[in-house]
Amino acid sequence: YQGNRLYAPVFKISIIAVLGIVFTLVVLIFIPLGQRIGKLMAEFSPLYGYTLNILGSLFGVICFGIFSFFNAPAFVWFLVTGFLAVLILYKDKIFIAALFIIALVTIIIGVSEKNIIWSPYYSIQLLRGGDKSLSVYVNQLFHQKAVNFDKDQNAGDKYGFPYKWFNKGRVLIIGSGTGNDVCVALKAGAGCVDAVEIDPVILNLGRKEHPQLPYNDDRVRVFTGDARSFMHNASMPYDMIVYGTLDSHATLSVTSSIRLDNYVYTHEAIQEAQRLLSAEGVVVLLFSVPTDWMSARLIDTVRSVFGNEETRYIFTDSYLFNLMIFAGPGLTKALSEHPDLSRVLSAPKKDSAIKIPSDDWPYLYLEKRGIPKLYFITLLMLIGISITAIFTLSPLKGGKVNLFFLLLGGAFLLLETKSVTTLSLLFGST
Repeated sequence: YQGNRLYAPVFKISIIAVLGIVFTLVVLIFIPLGQRIGKLMAEFSPLYGYTLNILGSLFGVICFGIFSFFNAPAFVWFLVTGFLAVLILYKDKIFIAALFIIALVTIIIGVSEKNIIWSPYYSIQLLRGGDKSLSVYVNQLFHQKAVNFDKDQNAGDKYGFPYKWFNKGRVLIIGSGTGNDVCVALKAGAGCVDAVEIDPVILNLGRKEHPQLPYNDDRVRVFTGDARSFMHNASMPYDMIVYGTLDSHATLSVTSSIRLDNYVYTHEAIQEAQRLLSAEGVVVLLFSVPTDWMSARLIDTVRSVFGNEETRYIFTDSYLFNLMIFAGPGLTKALSEHPDLSRVLSAPKKDSAIKIPSDDWPYLYLEKRGIPKLYFITLLMLIGISITAIFTLSPLKGGKVNLFFLLLGGAFLLLETKSVTTLSLLFGST
């Protein structure tokens, strides 16, 4: 107690412990399923049984795609899975108990997620401000804010800074989100705005709930998809290419290799942006950087494409974003015409030893090459759990490991990982 209030103790658990618990639970769930499927498959010839196995996997992928397409809430997934389990167990003695557990779990999940919106990439929660702004939290982390520019002068000045100096006839916005960049571009007099956003749910929130409703303007064309994929296929020149705050909030940690924005901030991606600029065009990159080395990496990545003469940057306060990078032929003209701009912007260092992201190493959030400590510890833990379970609970207890199949399995996992990352580059993170 403190005064007249009761404060509950804060219970904290590390991400490594969470992953260990989740991994163990998954193993405990899938072992009996695997045993049962193995016994069923034994009744068929190998080729026929394997065909059924593949068809079942494809059916699961199709169902997953359908649920994701309709942004089905979590309780629907559990309800459908529970229904299938009931169909399998309807003759067993545990049928009534299983039905009760499935119903209870579905109700608990449905109640706990009543304020959550699900997108193909995030769990989304909303916080509405008194000034009619809308804060968007994804995976329980602050992601972005639909700003009411009629009330928030600070945000308006900050977003509007680039439009004071450069030609804004045709604007491309990468990562348009709920529409802040679109709104400011329109207010600044942009003749045409192409807005690219990967998350259809966040885009729809911007369409319906942004205070200024910028997506409803006739000058705006909206593209729902991966930013890098759009840039692959785009051809028209743009006077401004604005990188919105694309710092995605993927699961696990900032070192995750599956972040949506990995291939957006590589040397090759900036080269594609350069190709799409008009003769006096400029790239404007906005970012909320948490560390000095990450800001240096972003600045140096842009500099590696445009050179020192066509690259400048400025640090701002931490509200919404804290770094602006400017680059392109339009910057040179603006610096010569506006001495005030030259005094505000800083030039990048000519020599830098920092590792910049490329399509072969697109890890913006890794300070240096290597396996992050978090991943290394987690991998060792999971390997330890697996080895312990195999040699204490499986038929391998006291037996020998088949080295050939062990290496074959490891190679398969490496191939799967490489396939996922390469497909993200070729076809986009969608």
